This record gives sequence, structure tokens and C-alpha cells, in this order.
Amino acid sequence: MVTLNNTYRRYSYNLPVINYYAENEAKGFIDTVEEQFHSDLDNIAESIMELEKQCNIIMLTGPSSSGKTTTAKLLKSKFESAGRNTHIISLDNFYTGKKNIPKLPNGEYNYEALEALDIPYIKSCIKSILTNGSCMLPKYSFAKGERDSVFTELKVEKDSFIIIEGIHALNPIFTEGINAEAIKKIYISVKQGIKNTEKKILRAEDIRFLRRLVRDTAFRGSDGEETISMWDNVCLGERKYIRPFKYMSDYTLNTFHPYEVCILKDEAIKILSEVDRNGENYSYAERMISALEQFSSIDQELVPKYSLLREFIGGSSFEY
Repeated sequence: MVTLNNTYRRYSYNLPVINYYAENEAKGFIDTVEEQFHSDLDNIAESIMELEKQCNIIMLTGPSSSGKTTTAKLLKSKFESAGRNTHIISLDNFYTGKKNIPKLPNGEYNYEALEALDIPYIKSCIKSILTNGSCMLPKYSFAKGERDSVFTELKVEKDSFIIIEGIHALNPIFTEGINAEAIKKIYISVKQGIKNTEKKILRAEDIRFLRRLVRDTAFRGSDGEETISMWDNVCLGERKYIRPFKYMSDYTLNTFHPYEVCILKDEAIKILSEVDRNGENYSYAERMISALEQFSSIDQELVPKYSLLREFIGGSSFEY
């Protein structure tokens, strides 16, 4: 059996090395990084499958823009390739509705709060899956700010895996009273920043911000001002609701892709350059632009369709 001891890969690429490969061996650089990442994910999948069918529930979490959605889809693909039926449940569909969601001091809805979720119903669904092999799944409409009236029945085949993903997935409130052998917990995140020799020029959370910035501008109708304004509250929610439980995970996966800033930089600079120079968000935008300008660019077309980064730049082989 594979023994991982909840370790994770740390890459040794610094800025000069990243730029060298970006300028001289971009495709080989990307292929190597993708192979390393998928090897790590393969090891986790194989370790879970070697549990002789004891494990049925996989709780998967990570902070914003870690790649939870794609990681869940990749795991599903790997399990099903090995003959194990797999279903993905997103905790986002268990929001209770805006009338019950706590608000932040600025009046915005706090979707990061644990209390925004229907905790009793999540627990009942997990127990129903394990005891009855089925449950009724809700669907949350962010456009309406409420749960749809129609539920969908999930029927779970014998020896199937259920991947439950969301920012609160490792919170023990959902799995208390359930046989621990039936559950494995995975924590994913960008686990490192990037240095220029000795000095760090981008933190891990900066890289996640860049992913979110590019994705939300392209696909969620946001702009640089809005993404920066929200970021402090997002990080505060992570420290409050995710960080205390990450040490309870059975596996940790580093989703950092050393070539990714070279992919994100041109679009990110374009977005950040539109931030109001006289506004409160400009100092952060300016710092990020200064860091990004030190990276060489890589054409997005070189990124494989199955890559986790496609969750943020588009063009994925998966549907979102």
C-alpha cells in the first residue's frame, strides 16, 4: 500500500529557472510539471483504492482558487478508469438562501461562513448515502439567491466513491458519528510562492489571487477592482473556516504549477492596469504588476486541455 504520510511535493523552481524554461523549453516545461502533478494525484487515488473498499466518502477542500472543482473531476476520472463508479457533490448546492446567509460588516453576503450552509441536511445526506445508498440532492441558484424547489435523487452503486467538495468539507461537524474508515480527507492548495533567488516576489495566496482574477474577469463578470476588494474577506474566511481543519486531512496536494504565472501574466497585467490609480486597491494592483513584469510569457495554447489551470483560463476538457 502506498504510504504518503500526508506529505506533498515542493517544487524548486525560482524566477530565473522559470524564465529560462519559459523562454527556451516551454512545452517541455509544461509537460514535466503536468506529469509531476498528475503523478501526485495518481498516488492519492491509488492509496484510497487500496483500502479494500472500506472508504466510500472523500471530503475534499482547499481555499479559493486552489482547483477543487478540477481536482474532484480528475479524481473521478481516475477512479472510474479503475472501474469504480464515482459521484461528485458540491457543498455550494447546500446554501440555505440569502435570507439565512450571514452578512459581512460591509453588508455583503458572507458565503464563506459555515452558517450559510444547511448543516443538518448535509449530515443527513451523508448518512443516507452510507446507510441507504441514496439521497436527495438540492440545487442552489446563485442568480436567484435561493435553493431550487426541485431536488435530484442520487443513487449510489455498490463500492462507489462519493467526492464531497467545498471550502468546509474538512469540518468535522459533517462527519461526526460516522465510521472514520469510510471517510478520507484531502486538502489541496497552492503550497508555495515564487522567489527571485532568495527574495519571495509572489506568495502562495498571490498566485491563487491571480487565478481568481483571470477566471472571474473572463467568466463571472467581475473586474480587478471587485476581485481585489473581495480578496481580504476571502482570505479572512479561509483563516477562520479552513486553516483550523487542514491538519485533519489524510492527504495534502500541492496544486502549484511552476509555469502558471507565465500563462496568467499578460491577462492579469491587462486587468490590473485598469484599477483606479487613485483608489484604495491600486497599491496591491501595482505590487502585483511589478512582480508579474519579471516573468516571461508562455502561450496559453500550450496548456493541455486536461490541466487544472484550464479551470481558470478556459478551454478545459471538463465542463464547469
